[in-house]
Amino acid sequence: MVRTAVASLRRVMLDVYPPDLSADGLPRALDDLALPLQAQGLTVDVRTGPLPPLGPQQAATLYRTAKDSLANVVHHARAACVWVTLEAEGSGRRTAVRLEVADDGVGFGPAHRGRPDGHLGLKLMADRVAALGGRLEMGDRPGGGARIAVHLPVDHEV
Repeated sequence: MVRTAVASLRRVMLDVYPPDLSADGLPRALDDLALPLQAQGLTVDVRTGPLPPLGPQQAATLYRTAKDSLANVVHHARAACVWVTLEAEGSGRRTAVRLEVADDGVGFGPAHRGRPDGHLGLKLMADRVAALGGRLEMGDRPGGGARIAVHLPVDHEV
């Protein structure tokens, strides 16, 4: 009963106060996003690698995209497993960060495959990423389910 109460309080706190996304705060924030899904019985695997320095908008966009993607998994996917990956890709001036959220659920279906059109949440997600010079890819996960990947270039002025 105490664990349930602590988990509920933690969820409320995350909704009221945004997490610290500076430095290594983003990987911890992704772990925190997984807790409510795990409490609902989903298997959630969060993997993060070393990240280059991120600006506040970049970190917030990655966090918000992960949060919205995980909410979509809960509401639409009928999944048992979710995989979240956050890692650097490329090097030098071409360094980017890749966030991927994939599940083993029902997938997007023909209406949404590869395009956020027709679903306001996906469109807002894509627009948020594009505003920072990144791109959002969405489609079916090999083996079944859905996959959303964000490729966000790193601002070298951070």
